[in-house]
Amino acid sequence: VKAYLRYQQAACFGVINSLLSPVIYDWIGKHAITGGLDSVLVWNLRQGTTICTMSDPENTAEVTALALSPDRKHIAAGYADGKVRIWEWGSGFRNVGAPITLCGHRSGVSALHFIQEDTEKYSKGQLLCSGSRDGKLVIWDTIEQRGLFRLQGHKGEITECRFLCKSSCLLSSSKDTLMKLWDLETQHCTQTLVGHRKEVWAFTVDKEEQRLFTGTTDHFFRVYELVYPEPGTSPSNIPDIKLLGNIPREGKERVIQLQLSPSGRLLVCQAANKTPEFFHVFESQDITKRRRRRVSRAKKKIEQKGATEENEEIPEFVITDEVAPAYMIKLENKVSSCCFSPTQPQILIGMANNSMEVYNLQESGSSKSTEIALPGHRSDVRSVSLSSDDSLLVTTSQDHVKLWNVHSRVPIRTIESGYGLCSTFLPGNRHVLIGTKEGSLELYEVSSGDLLEEIEAHKAEVWSIALRPDQQGLVSGGADKQLKFWEFRMQKNEAGRRVLTLVHTKTVTMEDDILAIVFSADMKLIAVALLDNTVKVFHADTMNFFLSLYGHKLPVLALDISSDGTTLVTASADKNIKLWGLDFGDCHRSLFAHDDSVMQVKFVPSTHYFFTAGKDKTIKYWDGDTYEKIFSLPGHQGEVWGLAVSNDGEFIVSSSHDRSIRIWERTTEQIFIEEERESELEKIFEASLEDNQPSLEDGARETAIATTRNLATIRAGELLIEAIDEAEKDKMKWVEYENTIQSLQEMNEKSGLGKRSRKELENSVAKPHPSPLFQNRSGSDYVLSTLKSIPSNDLEQSLLSLSFSEVIQLFSYLEDWMMRNIAVELNCRVMFFLLKAHHHQIVSNRTLLLTLTRLQEVTKNQLKSRKNTIGFNRAAMNFLAREFEQAQSESIFHEVTKNIMATKSATKKRKLK
Repeated sequence: VKAYLRYQQAACFGVINSLLSPVIYDWIGKHAITGGLDSVLVWNLRQGTTICTMSDPENTAEVTALALSPDRKHIAAGYADGKVRIWEWGSGFRNVGAPITLCGHRSGVSALHFIQEDTEKYSKGQLLCSGSRDGKLVIWDTIEQRGLFRLQGHKGEITECRFLCKSSCLLSSSKDTLMKLWDLETQHCTQTLVGHRKEVWAFTVDKEEQRLFTGTTDHFFRVYELVYPEPGTSPSNIPDIKLLGNIPREGKERVIQLQLSPSGRLLVCQAANKTPEFFHVFESQDITKRRRRRVSRAKKKIEQKGATEENEEIPEFVITDEVAPAYMIKLENKVSSCCFSPTQPQILIGMANNSMEVYNLQESGSSKSTEIALPGHRSDVRSVSLSSDDSLLVTTSQDHVKLWNVHSRVPIRTIESGYGLCSTFLPGNRHVLIGTKEGSLELYEVSSGDLLEEIEAHKAEVWSIALRPDQQGLVSGGADKQLKFWEFRMQKNEAGRRVLTLVHTKTVTMEDDILAIVFSADMKLIAVALLDNTVKVFHADTMNFFLSLYGHKLPVLALDISSDGTTLVTASADKNIKLWGLDFGDCHRSLFAHDDSVMQVKFVPSTHYFFTAGKDKTIKYWDGDTYEKIFSLPGHQGEVWGLAVSNDGEFIVSSSHDRSIRIWERTTEQIFIEEERESELEKIFEASLEDNQPSLEDGARETAIATTRNLATIRAGELLIEAIDEAEKDKMKWVEYENTIQSLQEMNEKSGLGKRSRKELENSVAKPHPSPLFQNRSGSDYVLSTLKSIPSNDLEQSLLSLSFSEVIQLFSYLEDWMMRNIAVELNCRVMFFLLKAHHHQIVSNRTLLLTLTRLQEVTKNQLKSRKNTIGFNRAAMNFLAREFEQAQSESIFHEVTKNIMATKSATKKRKLK
């Protein structure tokens, strides 16, 4: 069996903030936290550099939501595959470990929010709400690391969610034009706001939880009042939401975000445009003054109009008394998200062009403070090329060329240029040549970044540049059907300095547009891909025609020749790759490679292995001898435009429409094609599980189990079933053993030949051997250890895999564990869930009656003792806290007294002198 070495992602850079993820401040306002495609980035705003990258090696989905815990210890991130990951930040960014992964959604997470204050049941930061594109809300317990319940009632994507700590409620908005108020105690919707006629895209609530601001696609945003019942009039403190009025805004696009400043006096309304709008939110004294002015102005107008309209009523309260427009910030590019600083009057703005800006806010305007734009391109990265020593990297985009250090992943130079479609380092690695969309060749010096020469080489796009293997020149091809040959020359410029230049030597006109060019390593052949779906192979020295390769249904976009010159691989827009022999031009194999156009193909030097990259966002690794796919490299969130392979094949570099540049390094881990196929089938199976799950909306149920069924829960359920079966087999062996001993005793008594002791009878019968899986434990302990090994978040779905007969058997083990006072909390959780899930079968069947009766008594006693222990410990902790506070206050008092006495003695000494 042939083994291969795995390539893994070693770095992802070039992304400052991805479009789907918000930008937020950290708790102290010094760092910005952004989504860097599939990872979470922490930026130092002063230095403009990343200080921490939080990523999960198993994740390839994009970050879509971010939230900070109020306890300043956790950062939560929602992903496009429906998972939520929580990183512990308590000890600083240098000690961020593996995240907690929570699986509860079938589609991307669109909203996240932590509970901000302590309540009767939960501490601040303990509860986390996540909303997804499938219209479901899941409430998570971050301490127990499990989902509590799912709320379903919305029919569209959840756009925002927020806890209301005053009333233990949750407020949510959706694209179905509805907002819902959920009671977390009863897990049901208590009020639905139906006043919106269009999708509710954003909302925010003030600190006092008295005002609610909502934004849609209308030219205004709405303001609601949260009216709480008077104390003693209602058992619950659930508010009633009433509309106060509308506040007009300048933008015509939909509202992306509404956010209040930490002081609550400034509101930002960000639409899908380039202009964030700011509004003043006045305090009660200012509101009274504004109301008086408005009333006085209205009375004067009525007096001027005359007595005919004296009966016109003047409203006592208008929402414009409380909220009024302040100013706008006009930016050059569209805004993706924004966030107020928690400590300073500043706002962080994430731009849609992969940059961030910080603005200082004043009463009447704003000023730009800092900008982070250098570590990435403003548009998609169209090409990537490595230097001959693999130490430098050049990338091109719409208006910039960037030079990177491969090892540190830091940009060395950023150069303004044309729209670069292809690029290459020239011999010596001191110059870079760019082929542009305008048809020119731009020659840059690496050390200074200066443009040495701009040659109008072609009349249309330059699609490909190929260096000659003898390092003496290059060939360029474009959409003007011309193949141009160039040689390197050194000549003096105006300053008398010798500089490199390109000299045109020959032009060959083709039948159609040229899309790709490649030389063979021995420089005998040159292959040219044309727009007419064919590949022409010529003798490189004379340009005499050699072969015409046809078979693709759409144009060939990339091609490459192996180091030994025997094999040519072509990648086409028809999603296929073809392997050709260069002896006679025969097609060795045609392979379906990608789900979309194949954009790049590169051989690994000195091998017949090659990589392909496509518009389906993946890179694939192939064996050119066996014609098999080895593995796929997912990770990019957009079309992969560029691909470069190092000279020793130790790493590859890819660039994408998502503006990221990724380095994939070869590891020492061996892989086998059969194992890769099995893992791919498992992923397909897991996807089908999620798609085929039954809807939980049947019967108008508003609450359901938080977690979803996936491969991990199925495996955990199978392990639990196997453990129960093994324990039952062991139990049956001991029952048979006891029955054999008992029958021997009866036979011995009837025979009258003399009584044999029980020990003698036991020695005469072979004892049953326990299963090796038990590892010197009893069957009951083995089932318990299997149950404990199931992740807390997967426990409920794993228990649903059990049949009712296995549930009955599990209840007998639960009784044993409760009697032995082992894992009481876990036992109660399992027992209560099984009673809810199998209530109808348990009620209709009297098999479990005695077991449940005994469990009821034991559980009450165990929980009562646990409650007493917790109460005792809590009282002891409160006592210690009071003692500590008293000691602190006494020490402060003694210190102050000493200072007073010292000053008095000093003044007395001065007077005596």
